[in-house]
Amino acid sequence: MTKNRLLNIAISICKFTKLIYIFSFIATTVIFIHIQIDRGAYNDLDIKINHTGTPTTFSIGLNKSYSDKWKDPSNEVYVLGKLTTTTIYLIYFKFTCVFILLFLSIKEFQNIIQSVKRLDTFRLNNIISFRRIGKYSILYFILTLLYFILSFNNTLYFGQGGFSQTSISFTPLLFALISFILAEIFKEGNKLQQENELTV
Repeated sequence: MTKNRLLNIAISICKFTKLIYIFSFIATTVIFIHIQIDRGAYNDLDIKINHTGTPTTFSIGLNKSYSDKWKDPSNEVYVLGKLTTTTIYLIYFKFTCVFILLFLSIKEFQNIIQSVKRLDTFRLNNIISFRRIGKYSILYFILTLLYFILSFNNTLYFGQGGFSQTSISFTPLLFALISFILAEIFKEGNKLQQENELTV
């Protein structure tokens, strides 16, 4: 089991994914700071938004726009340089929280895999890790819900007017439920393991 190739691959994928989230966070922060310093540099950068996407499983979608109010009169796309300060901060806050929660979840999942590789599957730390993953998933859902409410109330604005397009995904709640169930299963496994050790 300690040389299980699949577990080694899974651990490597977790490490690589964490690196992606770290670099994504750094890149997002650099762009955020640069926008504050020189927003004019993004006047030529346009945003094209597709309102005809297929809804995701376990999701509720809200597609709502005010194209006549905030579309650039000389263009059919949306100009990034005309994002309001409120919108920029909200977007940065959302992406930062998402990167942090996903990074922490992957970290806990990696710890679980490493314990399985060491033949220490039903240890107490794995129970804690599954519960943490469940909590992170709930926080992710709450973040999505708050962003949905803000968008629904037209809090996100471009210079020409308002824009609102987002969706609520129930997938994080499903992950949270699975994580808490696995935590209880591992808890029972830990009890049985302790009983066997006492018996021996």
